[in-house]
Amino acid sequence: TMRPIEFSNKDIIMFLRFMEMSGTTLKDVSGNSIQLALTGASWTQGKRLSGALSFDGIDDSTSRSTNAVLGGQNAISYEMWYKSTGTTIDNQFIGGVSDTGSVRWHFYIFNTTAKPYIELDLSGVNANITGNTSIKGDNLWHHLVLTWDGATLRLYVDGAEDGASVAIAGTMGAVVNGYCITANDANRCVGVVSYARAYKRALNSAEIKIHY
Repeated sequence: TMRPIEFSNKDIIMFLRFMEMSGTTLKDVSGNSIQLALTGASWTQGKRLSGALSFDGIDDSTSRSTNAVLGGQNAISYEMWYKSTGTTIDNQFIGGVSDTGSVRWHFYIFNTTAKPYIELDLSGVNANITGNTSIKGDNLWHHLVLTWDGATLRLYVDGAEDGASVAIAGTMGAVVNGYCITANDANRCVGVVSYARAYKRALNSAEIKIHY
């Protein structure tokens, strides 16, 4: 669903609009100056009147951002549009923060299920959810959202909660390695990513339906 882009929200801590459409840098417009250097990824048309980046699963990746706002929060939401275009990589990392022992909030697609998987790690306290919707290699756009309100972790796919919510409480640590879309390792994604945002609160189900 194409909707006008929101230009401001006081709770946004990262806003990647993918509007550059060329070059080797993906810029954040939240005011927190989060930038990702691109290696190999190609620009293409995305969702919500924005561009997108296509990753081949071979040698495409982004750098990591270690901006402090990506950790140390009492709640978090992370949303993105993703189109899975291949199945050649078994376990595909498709965006988030992955700092073992400090803070993790990220998306994977696992080969064994072909479904979205989210994980939240709060200084060693861990929870995860595997969704019910198979999306790996379907070549369709999907709106993926992770939310944590300080007590409960939830996954949403295409505007609806997907999989069973999980209770988790703890302290989110500081960012060490930081945020990336797909790393330079064996878990590269094979797909297209567009319009990613992170918030310092949990979006509610009504807001998520509007964003979808």
